[in-house]
Amino acid sequence: MEVGLKSNYFLSHALTPLMIDSQGKLILQISSHGAMCYMHGPIYGAQKAGTDKMAFDMAYDLKPFNICSISLWSGIVKDEKTQKISELHGEQYAEFLKGAASQEYAGLVINALYKDRKLMSISGKTLIAAEVGEQYGIQDIDSCTPKSDREALGGPREFSKAVVY
Repeated sequence: MEVGLKSNYFLSHALTPLMIDSQGKLILQISSHGAMCYMHGPIYGAQKAGTDKMAFDMAYDLKPFNICSISLWSGIVKDEKTQKISELHGEQYAEFLKGAASQEYAGLVINALYKDRKLMSISGKTLIAAEVGEQYGIQDIDSCTPKSDREALGGPREFSKAVVY
């Protein structure tokens, strides 16, 4: 909770005045399917679900300033941790690893989102990086196309548009 949700909140809160002054346009939180399925334990799931909801609520607050707030599920990422898990539990994770993305892939997706002239139309959404990448025609640095884990792990929830003050 300290690293994931609380740090994201404090950083976003601290930078928002600067973004308003400089006409910044995107605050993006990294989250995961752990918001919707059991993954790594209760605290992990709670902070990922909280991150998605925080991005949604921030979108409401930041709309008057034309600042988009999004939560992005990066999916399975090829990194040292994934490599170690693969070595220990290869068969269990083999299917997920087939569609895994490089560490750079999320950056390519974020860059495409940032450049999109219709960015504000998706403010408040939780998106899956592989699906956004497919929409923009982004290939990973190894020329592969990461796959969405929506079918296996679930998709983002849609929050109510109701506003209560």
